[in-house]
Amino acid sequence: MSTLTDSSVSRRAGLPVGECVFSALLLLTGIITIVDSLHLPPSISASGIGADLMSKVVGGFLVVVSILLFVQLLRGNRGEPDEAEGDVDPSKTRYGMLFTAIAVIIVHGLLIEPAGFVVASTLTFWGIAFTLGSRRYLLDPVIGLVLSVAIYYGFTLGLGIYLPGLFEGLIANG
Repeated sequence: MSTLTDSSVSRRAGLPVGECVFSALLLLTGIITIVDSLHLPPSISASGIGADLMSKVVGGFLVVVSILLFVQLLRGNRGEPDEAEGDVDPSKTRYGMLFTAIAVIIVHGLLIEPAGFVVASTLTFWGIAFTLGSRRYLLDPVIGLVLSVAIYYGFTLGLGIYLPGLFEGLIANG
């Protein structure tokens, strides 16, 4: 019979700061998602299921999971690292890789309106793949392009959620 005090979970004194910050950010993300979904137009489909409902469901799920996580942390339950994670030395964190990934995501946010979803997402995929060590200079952008186009048409045609088109911001302003 398995209990929460098995080897997979440990009880330690004090609150783990990192896990508490993660839980708080997850809660904040859920609340922002719910509040933002209140501004979406309701679905015009016969089923009533649309972007507004799904956003509320995802936001509610994030809120519930973050509260459950925080309750577990208050009880002192913390997950143990896997055996493969035991050899990771936090002092050797590669902050250059982290800051490069953050920069790529910021550039995505700046490019999505003027360049469009497909271009911004393709460049983001390539940038993150490069940051993580991939050196397939031709294959990575092609994979990013295929995924971006599939996601674009999936959202636009399948869900009726319109993403910025190809160079939409530049054409409208130029």
